[in-house]
Amino acid sequence: MKKLIPLLALLVSLSGCVTTDPTNLDEANFVSPKAQAEKTTENNVKITVVRDHGNLIGSMNSYYVKDNDREIAELKPKDKTVFYTTAGKHRIACAWFTGQGFEHFSVLSPNEEAVFHCGVYGHGLGYINRTE
Repeated sequence: MKKLIPLLALLVSLSGCVTTDPTNLDEANFVSPKAQAEKTTENNVKITVVRDHGNLIGSMNSYYVKDNDREIAELKPKDKTVFYTTAGKHRIACAWFTGQGFEHFSVLSPNEEAVFHCGVYGHGLGYINRTE
């Protein structure tokens, strides 16, 4: 029994890690953003962030989408959010537990549309990649 406890602890700790299967943009569940939900004259760049999925592994952690440190939405596997931001330099991030996460730096043009996917590779390192 004592040998089973460390094994179970390892399995539980790994269960929140791997989400390497891409989520199809059209099949993702929409999550309303907490901020920057409307297109305006100033906020005219459309950003879509999609949370990739895996099997059971990876389903435990929520990811917090941020635009230049401003929290936008909380995503679970197979979720997406759409928000609007200004043109210029931006740091789009996905973070675990509202803390430090992984970031993508982009220079966005007026009226541009950008799509990002976030998740965790099989070896445990997080990612956010711009796909469009």
